[in-house]
Formats: sequence, C-alpha cells, structure tokens
Amino acid sequence: MAKGPAQPQDKYVVRFPDGMREKLKGLATEHKRSLNAEIIARLAEFEEMDARLYDALEENERLTAEVSALRVIKAQFNEIGDRLFDESGNVKPFVVVPPDLLDRIRRAANGSYRTIDAEVIATLEEAYPNTSAFLRDLKFFYFQWGSGTWHTVDEDSWARFKSGEVPKHIADRMSERDNYFAVAVIDAECGLVNVIPHNYHISDGGAVWAAYELLTDEEKENYARLMTSANMKEEDEKRIKELRDKMAPAISLPPDAISHLRQMLSGLAPDDELDVIFERLA
Repeated sequence: MAKGPAQPQDKYVVRFPDGMREKLKGLATEHKRSLNAEIIARLAEFEEMDARLYDALEENERLTAEVSALRVIKAQFNEIGDRLFDESGNVKPFVVVPPDLLDRIRRAANGSYRTIDAEVIATLEEAYPNTSAFLRDLKFFYFQWGSGTWHTVDEDSWARFKSGEVPKHIADRMSERDNYFAVAVIDAECGLVNVIPHNYHISDGGAVWAAYELLTDEEKENYARLMTSANMKEEDEKRIKELRDKMAPAISLPPDAISHLRQMLSGLAPDDELDVIFERLA
C-alpha cells in the first residue's frame, strides 16, 4: 500500500461543488482506482487537454487568416470575371491597347477628370455617336472669357489640342485661367444628340489641371492615383466624388456659358431634348 505525503504541507484539501464528489467516485469505481487517484489522473488529462486547446486555437487563427486572404482573392477574381464576362457567361469584347496609346489615353483622362474607362467611352461616343444614320457631324466650340461667347474650332485644331499641342490661332484667344471646350454631336436626321464638355487650364503652351490648385498635395496624389486605377472600388468612387465636389468651382461650366451654348444649338433639337442634354452640363 502506497504511503501518503511525509509532510502535512504536501497535502491539499479539495472542496467539490455539489454533485461533483459523487460523479468522481462513480468514475473512480468504474476505473478501479481510488478517488484521490481519479482526481490526479483528471488533473494530468487537463494539462494535456490545455496544450491541445492552445494548439487548436493557434490553428484556428491561422485558418481564419487564410480564409480572409482567400476571400480577398475571390473578390478579385469576381471583379475580373465581371469585367471579362457578361451575365450569360459570354466573353465581353475587349481591346489590347499598345502601351504608348494607353499613356496618351491616361493623360487625356487625367486632364478631363475621368477614369481611363470613362475617357475611352467618351472618346468612342464622339467617334461613334448614337445616331439614326451613318451621316453625322461633330462641331467643336471654344468659350472665350473676354467676349463671353463660344467660337467654333476646326477638328484638326481640336485633335492637336487634345494631344497636348495648342495651335497658335487658338492660343491667341486663350486666357491664363480655365478654358472650356464643348463637342456637339449632330445626327443628320435627328439633329443634336449630345454635348460633351471639356475643361483645360492653359499655361506655357500646354494643358494643366487648374482644379488641382484647390487640393492639398496629398489630395492631388490620391486623385491622380484613383483616376488611373483599373480596379475602382465603391469607396474609391466615393472619394473621387468628394474631391470633385471640392474642385467644382474650377471644373464646372459657367452658367452663362451653358446658356449661350444652348442658344447657339437651339435650332438643332426640340426644347425637351435640349433640356435633357444640357441638364448634364449644369
């Protein structure tokens, strides 16, 4: 028979909650050992279980991190899928753009305060307007601050200007402040179908962003990054709207300019259609 501890201080008194003593005695009888041996065995098991629990918690933390990473990857794949496939699962049409052309599109997008996608769409809308016939016309206008009137611009000058070159006969009439242009899309049968505004600030013979002067350096960096982002998120679009609201005084067409342009184009469409077209410019 095993002897107990030699010294009284090696002994411990355990106070059981109600019902626990009877439960342990039953287990001790089942395992054919004393109550004391049952308690010691349970304590040894607890240490082992605690170690296993710690390992399980670490594994759970690792798996949780992996699940979070996989959710991000899944969201990215979903976004790519939305850009490449339509609702029926068919591949959307896409174009591989040469790097030098992409750079020009990016510069035009920055100057027009648009995303790259929006700039491409605006350019395609000008080139392929929603008209009832293949015959259509584009008219280009420049708003002169001094006279407060719009002047026509030939298509070649407009193309040169958008590429960064300011033709002399346009530069002579430009100011050192915001310069507004508008492209009117005119259908041979339906008349005026769209007016697309453009805003530039001319300095040293090139187009710069006057609206940027209303932003801090950090906001300028954020705006440039967001406007050239290929993966626009909802929070990015919200931030762009906030920055555009701040720049609104510099990028909004003046009310007098809108009114005068409408008068110039009033004979090309009914009043209700003009209302729809010019509401977008206000």
